[in-house]
Amino acid sequence: MRNSSTLSMVAEIQMGQSPPGHTYNEDGHGLPFFQGVRDFNYRFPTSRVYCTAPSRIADRGDILLSIRAPIGRVNVASEKAGGLYLAMLSDPILNRSDYLGQRTLADGKSPRFSQPTMT
Repeated sequence: MRNSSTLSMVAEIQMGQSPPGHTYNEDGHGLPFFQGVRDFNYRFPTSRVYCTAPSRIADRGDILLSIRAPIGRVNVASEKAGGLYLAMLSDPILNRSDYLGQRTLADGKSPRFSQPTMT
């Protein structure tokens, strides 16, 4: 039988959240604010929108997991940033998020977490 664990057993999970609309801008003021797969590239997201008051923040190296269609795509935060339509995964104690990101992206395919199968 295969060993398994829940995501919360290997990472700290933080859900993105929408700050007030007037805090968004495209002028580079504040932190980059990733809005799900719209900003995703192969490995790292593109800074397109910024936010002066993000309520949830991912650190550099955290895994960004899409939670809105298409669900399951991942990128790795290349800098401190806020987010919406994302789960931000990290392990500040053991710093395994870099390892998790490397393993997820290592196969050269579009990175995704798969949904569990029922047996």
